Amino acid sequence: RYRADGSLDPMFGDGGKLIIDFDGTDDAVRSLAILGDGSIIAGGYRMEMVTATMFKRNFAVVKCSSEGVLDASFGDGGKVATPFSSDRHASGFAMGVQTDGKIVMAGYSYVGTSANYQVALTRYNGDGTLDETFDDDGMVLVSTGFMLGEAYALQIQLDGKIVVGGIVYEGFDTDFAVMRFNTDGSLDPSFGASGLAQATWGTGEEEKAYGLALQWDGSIVIAGYKGNGSSRQTALLRFNSDGTPDASFGTDGRVGDDLSPEADGANAVLIQPD
Repeated sequence: RYRADGSLDPMFGDGGKLIIDFDGTDDAVRSLAILGDGSIIAGGYRMEMVTATMFKRNFAVVKCSSEGVLDASFGDGGKVATPFSSDRHASGFAMGVQTDGKIVMAGYSYVGTSANYQVALTRYNGDGTLDETFDDDGMVLVSTGFMLGEAYALQIQLDGKIVVGGIVYEGFDTDFAVMRFNTDGSLDPSFGASGLAQATWGTGEEEKAYGLALQWDGSIVIAGYKGNGSSRQTALLRFNSDGTPDASFGTDGRVGDDLSPEADGANAVLIQPD
């Protein structure tokens, strides 16, 4: 944690830093949220050694106080690791906290070494246990009729519905995608096509969305990049609240800007008060 002048805050953790090790293997934080009491929630993945020569990733969440001390009342000494199954990898990338304190994380999961990615979500109670009112076991895998997908961004609407941004695969191409889930973990059939809204610039384009923001009117903005293998451009899309492209934004809801002669892209998006 940094102070306003950019120096490390000595009141946080060990000289301004907190390093959390699950069990001596690789761990990573991909998202972070601060609760109303100043507590900090961080989410991502931890590596689990299955055998001496095999490992897999699991969703992971940690909670610490505003002073950088792990919260012993959360999970196992402040740490929670969630395997989806014994042979399934899962990496968390985005997180949100509901008004009731429950924690939602989204990412992707796959089996073995093949690229059969599925959008994956978990929801935790305030104490770190899985919320069994969320798809019966606290975990959601979108094994789609929508093809394969990955989630990299998440926002929670005022009505509690969960909006996730990322990609779906179309053959060898990837398209921008947004999924919306009801509060029980089911896909919202009133959004897009059975819960999925996707958009593309055309065949042969690789498109990935990493940032998502909700506007005051319910519109959804996602940001990332589009490319054709030799160049990339920053790309934004805006969907209406029902998942249809917003024709008043850019060209048919799309904006693609070439900011440099080489490659560029966006990893996050925020909306100003105007």
